[in-house]
Amino acid sequence: CVAGPALCDDNNTCTRELCDAKTGCLPKLKSGLNPKDITVLSPGRDHTCAVTLDGRTHCWGTNPYGNLGVGTTSKAKPNWPTRAVLSDSVKQVSAGYNYSCAVTNSGKVWCWGYNGLGQLGDGSKANRALPTLVTGLVDVVQVAVNNRHTCAVTKTGTVACWGLNSSGGLG
Repeated sequence: CVAGPALCDDNNTCTRELCDAKTGCLPKLKSGLNPKDITVLSPGRDHTCAVTLDGRTHCWGTNPYGNLGVGTTSKAKPNWPTRAVLSDSVKQVSAGYNYSCAVTNSGKVWCWGYNGLGQLGDGSKANRALPTLVTGLVDVVQVAVNNRHTCAVTKTGTVACWGLNSSGGLG
């Protein structure tokens, strides 16, 4: 390892580790997820999600509200990516405060995790451990999540937001 924060190469095998002068190399993710395959990476509050070249979404970190989108909740903190349960191929993901949303190649938005403020866009305030479809949106090209609300942009430039409207965040 190189002293100070840096990336260390593991004999050019595409496996990379973060290094720290005090602790040495930090643990690798136990996944088989190749960093070269990641097209989108989004860190949330206590979890992170990534989209890979094949359109799959993988999340890791805490999962108390279903943040990982795998159908369960757990206070365990897996340090390896688990595949979110989405039937469509994903082009973009955004992780936030205990929830995430993804845009599929077909232009649909799916959200999962904490929903106490309606930020998943399913008309309820029930937490969802599996991705749930945001209805009424078509041709979405990007989604962005926060800790209290979510916004999406369509290919025509229309912006739609949902969740808590404190401070006028929904527009």
